[in-house]
Amino acid sequence: MRDLFDAPSVAALAVRAEGGSGRTRPRITSIERPEVVPVSLAQQRMWFINQLDKHSAAYNSPLPVRLTGKVDDRALELALRDVVERHETLRTVYPESADGPIQVVMSADDVKIDLTPVQVDDESDMQARAAAFAFEGFDVAADIPLRARLFRINPTEHVLLVVVHHISSDGFSLAPLARDVVVAYTAEQRDWLRTGNRFLCSTRISLCGSETYSAMRVTMARC
Repeated sequence: MRDLFDAPSVAALAVRAEGGSGRTRPRITSIERPEVVPVSLAQQRMWFINQLDKHSAAYNSPLPVRLTGKVDDRALELALRDVVERHETLRTVYPESADGPIQVVMSADDVKIDLTPVQVDDESDMQARAAAFAFEGFDVAADIPLRARLFRINPTEHVLLVVVHHISSDGFSLAPLARDVVVAYTAEQRDWLRTGNRFLCSTRISLCGSETYSAMRVTMARC
């Protein structure tokens, strides 16, 4: 930092950079994960607020994804499971220990994800049920900070609702999460295409929404 002030021009700074020896930084190496993994200060705050009121949805982050066209719920379930398996934070619980909350990563095999479609009467019924699902509380000390449900409006119109607690994500994480699920879903379909079965294989995503929720529209088209 001092060099920036002592050499205020690009030319002078270049001379300093070429002639200076600099400090040798320690090499970055991998380490063994400790048996007990502490939480960060931000996670500790989220944990404390959550344990005060486990029914509160104040820190829930809902991600509704509207799917238009034929949807294979089994492939979608496998896709979401794949994303949860790859991102440990989505399958981490935060139980209390003698020293405070700690992080425990659940095995992917122990995570329950069920995307059996829930039939709804119409759009308003779907929005009411989605709101109720989104506003259910989490107990981050016992449950993973993610849950999902698939609502079926009709055979070619579905809404996937994923709810994540803020202890493991933030608002900027939702778009990458939606992208990962879509990519994994497309990959599941392509795997089955190679077996000779004909599934949907092209995906178009655009933003859509209503007064109740904002969603990403995923339109599926046949090959």
